[in-house]
Amino acid sequence: MPQRLPPLPNLDHLKNQAKDVLRVARRQRSRWRLADAQHAVAHGYGFDSWPALKVHVESARGRRRAGNAVRQRDSSAGDTRVVLPPAKQDRHLRSSHPLAGTWAQRPSAVSGGHVRAQMDEMVLEFELTDGTVTLTQIIIDSAGRQSATKTVIQADGQDHAAEFGDALVLQATWTNDRTLELTFKHAEAVVSKWTYEVSVDGQSVVVSTTEQVVVFGRVE
Repeated sequence: MPQRLPPLPNLDHLKNQAKDVLRVARRQRSRWRLADAQHAVAHGYGFDSWPALKVHVESARGRRRAGNAVRQRDSSAGDTRVVLPPAKQDRHLRSSHPLAGTWAQRPSAVSGGHVRAQMDEMVLEFELTDGTVTLTQIIIDSAGRQSATKTVIQADGQDHAAEFGDALVLQATWTNDRTLELTFKHAEAVVSKWTYEVSVDGQSVVVSTTEQVVVFGRVE
């Protein structure tokens, strides 16, 4: 399921997202270039290529500028809001949690008791600050198609609009110090559940859903 773009997507934000994806990918694939990460981000949003995503973003912003020009002719007051850059986060704080860090899918990962064959590679990175979990996920399927998403999750036990699907809500809860549970719902009905559980030694993460169990090892 592709990730949804915001109503007014920002190309600079997407470029920065691609740089983050590149940083994570190079932990496993040193030959990745920025172009690889950009295409993976585009695929994560449901586009065939980075140029196609770029055209969509520029078109959306062009329509918004045209609409703003019309509204400004009818108003004597300009928009005085200032968008501040996000505060620089302390990576040391993020790295103190057992789930924080980069994780690569292990070859022995199983699904229903069978070795998974449909994915060649999957890499996750978790960054944690206070109650916020930022998940970067890179998937390279058996056909070599690269897809990447970066999702901000509020792990407060409350319902929040999900960044995937239509009218989905996400509830994220820490069930204990090492286990994060994500519940996706539609109209109060549970659609799926994902559980991320870190081993006691902190060297592996077991990702469980109703359909499969996948084991990840920490990337040093």
